[in-house]
Amino acid sequence: MHTVTVHDKILSHLYRFRYVRYDVKHNAPYELTQIGIGSALGVSRPRISIMLKKMEESGEVLSHQANVNVSGRNPHRLIYTLSEHGKNEYQSRVEELRSAGIQLDNLKLNASDYNLNSIEDVDVKQRETLGFLCVKRKRMKRADVECKSALIHTNNAGDVFIKDDSKQKILSSCSADDLRRWHSAAADWYIDHDNDRNELLYHLTNAGRDREAIRIVKSGT
Repeated sequence: MHTVTVHDKILSHLYRFRYVRYDVKHNAPYELTQIGIGSALGVSRPRISIMLKKMEESGEVLSHQANVNVSGRNPHRLIYTLSEHGKNEYQSRVEELRSAGIQLDNLKLNASDYNLNSIEDVDVKQRETLGFLCVKRKRMKRADVECKSALIHTNNAGDVFIKDDSKQKILSSCSADDLRRWHSAAADWYIDHDNDRNELLYHLTNAGRDREAIRIVKSGT
């Protein structure tokens, strides 16, 4: 079939959250619930429910109960994630549709991007991790970042990064206190994990921790 179906759109939507563990119990993205999926795709919940049931029966989707982030609350909801079979099915469909000449970017079936309007769009825990990664100039390994977010990508070397457009939106919509806090977290990270003196001084200065920065400069360590 060479047309984009609701099934394809669900695959694409869930693929954007492929870094969320299939057995996550806490702080699961609201976008993985039936209502969240339907809202993102503009499809009614009954139709989403029917499609998800079929996809679960075919082994493309896994479901379980988890605490979900909803405006600072954490209600228990049924969430859906792609299985390895589902991820492979998504990639196969993308290739099939592209081969048929369908412009997937125009249909928003490109699952590498996540729509972010501002840093206020994400929950507090993710916000702090995203801000930390935005101000930290040296990349980190995926294994060192506990937070799961569709905005956090991984390259072939296993380093995490945030795309420039998302980074710009995050940094342009944050407050001065946010920046100081994120730089302070980055400074603490270098104190605990890395002996890069220049990076440590950079973050201490931007965090307003001038006394510590001066002490390090004077000590020569």
